[in-house]
Amino acid sequence: MPEHRLLAFLEANKIKGFIALPGSYHPIREGFHYDATENAYVCRNEKLLYYHGIRMENGFATHYYHARVQDCKECPLKKACCGNKR
Repeated sequence: MPEHRLLAFLEANKIKGFIALPGSYHPIREGFHYDATENAYVCRNEKLLYYHGIRMENGFATHYYHARVQDCKECPLKKACCGNKR
């Protein structure tokens, strides 16, 4: 089906289409689980990493999730989780 007809079909049937972006996005990260209600990942220390959008890197879309600095600052797992990053 040509793209314009597919789009017209989706709109006529009130269907929200989704086209996955190719890239390095991996929905499963070791040590984290995804909370669909919050659209956030939860770390081993039960802190939320909130969604901050998509950035293009090397021609690929990368989804960004970040925890708050104060949540990680005193975390005993920080070094293993994110090294020397804030």
